[in-house]
Amino acid sequence: MVGDGSRRATEPQTLYWGMGAGTIAVGLITIVRGVRRVLDTMELPDQYAGSGPAASADATSTVVWGAVLVTVGAYLWRAGRRHGFHDRAGRILIIVGYVLIGIALNESAHLMAGIWTVTTEAQNQALTASITATFLAWGVPGTALVFIGCSPRLANEEIQLNRQPGSGCALPPASHAIRSRPNASGAFEWLCQDADDRDLLRRGFLPGGDGA
Repeated sequence: MVGDGSRRATEPQTLYWGMGAGTIAVGLITIVRGVRRVLDTMELPDQYAGSGPAASADATSTVVWGAVLVTVGAYLWRAGRRHGFHDRAGRILIIVGYVLIGIALNESAHLMAGIWTVTTEAQNQALTASITATFLAWGVPGTALVFIGCSPRLANEEIQLNRQPGSGCALPPASHAIRSRPNASGAFEWLCQDADDRDLLRRGFLPGGDGA
């Protein structure tokens, strides 16, 4: 008996690969658009007055949502190699969590645009408190959902971001295999997979596999 049905290695589900690839592509396009908008705001006559701060916040938010889409797409792509109710429930929690984190960053960026209009210390403190409260109100539940969804009983995902290109892939204890790949920010994303994934790796369904 090799674990429960949700962890059993089976043929990849190409539908999820297609959904993941499409979402990642849209996310990358959104990031490029956002970066262009950020650069455009730098050419405004006054970035810190009039519509300048709001335009900067909108541009920053575009980049944020692009990054969220790329992240969601990565989890959809990885769903193509997983099966079972627990995995799907975990990924739903992860995706909802990242959307909440995106909202936290989006709302905070727009509130921060108001920093250029405050004229007193009291207004500054009130704005700072509002930004903090808004970020925590959305970000804490989002982070909690991501951690719950990544738990071994659900999607069984464990992600660590490191800037260590060329450091190779160390083998962790017991039933996990690790591979790395660059993410959209240029950092390297270490992805832990359960033992059943190694069968797909060996059979050539995962990057780095030897094929059948």
